[in-house]
Amino acid sequence: MKTFTELTPEQRLQAQHVAYTKLLKGICEGYISFKGNDSIEPGIRAAERKCEEMKTPWFMSEYVHDYVGDLLWPLAEDDARACVYAERDDAEVVYGVVE
Repeated sequence: MKTFTELTPEQRLQAQHVAYTKLLKGICEGYISFKGNDSIEPGIRAAERKCEEMKTPWFMSEYVHDYVGDLLWPLAEDDARACVYAERDDAEVVYGVVE
């Protein structure tokens, strides 16, 4: 297993992109919310309005990215840093909470 800091620069960027994509998906599907966050929530609402006006809900993630992507990227980076990454020859990975 590797921590984020042990990854190559390319692997770090890929991990950040995966975390960012998951964050966008969560926002668009409604299971991640930023209610009460005065910097991110208005951008998400603006993206929703644009989807409704343009009648293009399938572009929601692109609109969220356009409006608040610069605010979401550091959150995705934090998520990527909090993970550990399996290597090819690692034993079977067990998911769970370590206390």
